[in-house]
Amino acid sequence: MSTDALLEEGDLRVRLEYDEFFGDIRAYQDGLPHELRTFDPYSYGRDRRDAREVGGPLFDDWAWMLRRSQWREDPEGWATKVIRRWVQMQGGVSDIVGRRLFYLLPEDAGNTDPDLLKRQLDGGIAEIHAWENGEVYGYVVERLTEWVQKDKPSETRTTWESEDSCGGYIGYEHAVEAATEAFEYAKL
Repeated sequence: MSTDALLEEGDLRVRLEYDEFFGDIRAYQDGLPHELRTFDPYSYGRDRRDAREVGGPLFDDWAWMLRRSQWREDPEGWATKVIRRWVQMQGGVSDIVGRRLFYLLPEDAGNTDPDLLKRQLDGGIAEIHAWENGEVYGYVVERLTEWVQKDKPSETRTTWESEDSCGGYIGYEHAVEAATEAFEYAKL
């Protein structure tokens, strides 16, 4: 995908790339839900040190409950019920998707409206899944540049050099729209 030009005109082109910088998107984006795995909390696919950050303020309690129960999995067990009940008592929302429990507390969202919290939780889960499923794109605007060697002016080479780029667009259509806008701006 990264070599095919989406739009090309003269010496200018724009192409789409998969945005593969996942890391922990919670580190640079507020309001995303915390994520607790309903199995061993230390077996996170990313980094072991990220488990605590991803799990949020309830991670230590969650890990303690799973260790205490000697269970390695708890999809709808007592630990899940305790955490979900506590989140509800605090005015937050939670949801189980597959083998993961997502939760969002009012202080994470900055608003205690339950409908807003639920929409924000659903949107955050969708965003996390988009990153995991490779549905996040970026664009690169490039200009064809001719290079001339100082000592041999007759020898030249041409390459596409990046002029502008941006990532983090969720969904192909959204990325195409942003790339087209950037391409039109670069033509000016």
